[in-house]
Amino acid sequence: MIAAPYFLIDEKALENNAKKCAAISQVTGAKVLLALKAFCLPAVFDVLKPHLAGVCASSLHEARLGAEFFGKTVFSYAPAFSEADFLAALEPSTHISFNSFSQVKQFESYIQDNRNTHQFGIRINPEYSEVKTDLYNPCKKHSRLGVRALDFDRDAFKQLDGLHLHALCGGDLAQLKRLLEHVELQFARALYQAKWLNLGGGHMLCEPHYDVVELCDVLLAFKNKYNLELILEPGEGLVVGAGALVSTVLDIVDNDGSIAILDVSATAHMPDILEMPYRAPVKGGAKAGEKAYTYTLAGPTCLSGDVMGTYSFDYPLCVGSQVIFEEMAAYTFVKSTQFNGIKHPSLVVKRVCGELERVKTFDYSDFLGALHNAGVVKEIGR
Repeated sequence: MIAAPYFLIDEKALENNAKKCAAISQVTGAKVLLALKAFCLPAVFDVLKPHLAGVCASSLHEARLGAEFFGKTVFSYAPAFSEADFLAALEPSTHISFNSFSQVKQFESYIQDNRNTHQFGIRINPEYSEVKTDLYNPCKKHSRLGVRALDFDRDAFKQLDGLHLHALCGGDLAQLKRLLEHVELQFARALYQAKWLNLGGGHMLCEPHYDVVELCDVLLAFKNKYNLELILEPGEGLVVGAGALVSTVLDIVDNDGSIAILDVSATAHMPDILEMPYRAPVKGGAKAGEKAYTYTLAGPTCLSGDVMGTYSFDYPLCVGSQVIFEEMAAYTFVKSTQFNGIKHPSLVVKRVCGELERVKTFDYSDFLGALHNAGVVKEIGR
């Protein structure tokens, strides 16, 4: 038996989701890439690789990891590249997207030198998004992400291959269709010139209610109209139903209601609960008062707001009770921190065969290693 806390990743669920994405690719010709920023676990890449075109990376380290453990297409983007990072990113990447035309001009000579081996693009800002939380809205006012239509440099674009955008966050097909309408209104001329359009992430492709048949119709119509290749970068939408976080009750205290303190933390292990904010599904849990026993679930850190929410259960919780948070594959362990030195949940994979395998355990050395290494020679700046 594997001791909690741990993230549990279901390999079979991942494989089934990847097959759905492969079917979309087969019908439309669109490339579907795994967004490493949402889900990055090399231990399960073998079940994803046969069905996906590759990965998208948001940093040099993600690009290196993607090339090393996934291969195929590695689409790299960053809000800004240092010269050192850009040159280093060339090796693992097949595609590189810039955030501004000033960076295109900065690296113009390198672009020309690598046109035979790489594809280059520019991120655009359609100034339209239905994302309601500003923290996650890349098209909000004063956004630093992407080039607006009024700033688009048609001459500089001639040396590039494609367009890249990201304006969805957990979006459905209706939102995508409205987004495409805005992109066409503002960037139609560039779309006719482009070889490809990367539609970014935020597509909940593998949710049961997502109309994949209509999606294929929409993608094919857009592709044929502009004669370009389409790229999708699902993150959360590719790992729907594939992850959980298994925790244990450490204590129960009372303050105008029962509070169960768990061995996992919202702020350290599932920060989107606080940042989005959103209510995470809990196995067997319902809204407060709907079932017989109600508890506020909270974390073990010293942050007073380290609270997951209030839930009710059919049974009373006690010290040692197991609490399982569902839909914990995306934006959890990839965003986890060592805050407070709280023990990090292990990473456990349920293999296709049904076997549970602990692929990573965290301990004091991980906490210390992020802060201190006695073997490093001091470098003194002058």
